[in-house]
Amino acid sequence: MPPDRKSAAIDQALRPEETDIHRLHDWMPREPAARGVHINAFEYWPFHFDGPIKCYRCVSERRKPQRGMIIDLLSRLPVETSWSFLVCDRPSDVEAADAAGLPGDTFLGGNLRGFFLPLLAIG
Repeated sequence: MPPDRKSAAIDQALRPEETDIHRLHDWMPREPAARGVHINAFEYWPFHFDGPIKCYRCVSERRKPQRGMIIDLLSRLPVETSWSFLVCDRPSDVEAADAAGLPGDTFLGGNLRGFFLPLLAIG
């Protein structure tokens, strides 16, 4: 069970403690690692142009649907973009993927394997 899922909503002032995000990021790779899967990076951006917490209020290219966070990751990691796609759960994720020049496919739940297999077959 992950730490409090609300920790992902720093900009909405549900849980403004950034240590919660770090706890979540410590927890997230454990299950995939047990299956031999390595996650290279976790990114979050607590800032929001209209956020209720003043110190987190700003406009940024890293905030979805902008592409900044994706571009930052692509510049730091050895990613073959022609073989890549983003798994998205919101329209803003798809927009950010598109802005970064990557396809974005929306996963709304259900069978993750069934979601991935057709995408992998395309490439």
